[in-house]
Amino acid sequence: TYLAERLLDCSFAEFALVRDSLMPPDPELMNRLWAIQNDATVTASTRFRAGLALATFSPSHANWSDKNATFVTELLLTANLDDQRELRNFLRPIASKLLAPLQASFRNESARDRVREAAAVALADYAQDDSLLLARLISDATAPQFEVLYSALTNTSEMRGATDGVLRQIVRQPPA
Repeated sequence: TYLAERLLDCSFAEFALVRDSLMPPDPELMNRLWAIQNDATVTASTRFRAGLALATFSPSHANWSDKNATFVTELLLTANLDDQRELRNFLRPIASKLLAPLQASFRNESARDRVREAAAVALADYAQDDSLLLARLISDATAPQFEVLYSALTNTSEMRGATDGVLRQIVRQPPA
């Protein structure tokens, strides 16, 4: 259908409207989106949009492999900074699947600073309720990453108290 085609090439500003117009997705569309997501010969932007749609349409599907999660994470982190908040929202249903590739990008010393900082922002967003993870990431952070994560850890007085406890817990643990 026309909307199914538009889903794969529309702007990010139009994406939610087009995606939501296809709800609930029919099985044929789902099969096509998974085929596109898994086809390395398809352009990255088309595969990314298929992944964005699948994050809403099928967040718990077994096809969400580490490879698929890494692919959408890489495209998220290299997207225009102005689009990244909206893209994170599109991917929020699969946020837990993105944590490992986000952490890998966060720690990747050969990655561009912009990508590593974008990973910190995404981790601060997706792991905002996991103060232990954020506190552990701070120990590996560059200065810009530290600011992002520290801000996330201390954004409320309740979190500041929890952060102190988490940091004390980490200090007591022997290194791995």
